[in-house]
Amino acid sequence: MNAHRLTRALAARAWAQQGRQALAVPAAAAVAIVLLLLVLPRMFPGAVHGSVPLPTSGAVRIGDGHGSAADAAMATALLAAPELLAIGAALISLSVSRSILGQDVSGGVVEGLLATSLRPGAIFFGYVSATFAFSLLAWAVLAGAYLGLATAVVVIGGSAVHMTGEYVATALLIPLGAMLWATSLIAFVAFVHPSWLKVTAGLNGGPVRLAGILPALAATIFTTVKPGAYRVFTWSYAGGCICAALLLMAALAALFNRERLLDS
Repeated sequence: MNAHRLTRALAARAWAQQGRQALAVPAAAAVAIVLLLLVLPRMFPGAVHGSVPLPTSGAVRIGDGHGSAADAAMATALLAAPELLAIGAALISLSVSRSILGQDVSGGVVEGLLATSLRPGAIFFGYVSATFAFSLLAWAVLAGAYLGLATAVVVIGGSAVHMTGEYVATALLIPLGAMLWATSLIAFVAFVHPSWLKVTAGLNGGPVRLAGILPALAATIFTTVKPGAYRVFTWSYAGGCICAALLLMAALAALFNRERLLDS
């Protein structure tokens, strides 16, 4: 068995065990957020949310409609999409990555693979590839379901949605950066300090989870305080998360050897 066969085997096993969850959980989260934004104006008609003006210019523009409450709610959904999707992508990626890696590392599966003729590099490539593939799938389902459903509600209501290319890049790249960081962090911790992910390690690995969603939380705060700076922020944020993920993976590759893994 080589690295590519191991990757396919791990991906096939992960799909058999949690393939439906990787699709259903992100889709359900996206639907729940959109429905919540639709219901809130009816629950609190005098609140700020219920009187949000439709954006007529900028990154997202909704026009040709009647200015209904649904349009206002979906305008909010689309304008807040990058931040909400980033937090959702980070949380889902943390769970997906941990479910793929945690049991194998703590259950002795990795130790068994190290005892075979497989090189540590092949094992590293197999696990990392399978983990990132499933996190990427969950991110794609979350982003596609959320943006698609919000847009569909507006279009079905008789309005038109106009999105700039910069907005689409923001709505995709910010959650993507959050996903890459969260996945790389869990992979690094799972192999270097697996005890940090145990149930007894600070509320079920709470500190690691908090570190995984910190960039998404920071993005939410920044874009809320300075909404006009999203053009520069998007590329800086996505580039920073990608570089941080690559650095963690490079460090993990350097530390990924039989002696260290067996001692951990």
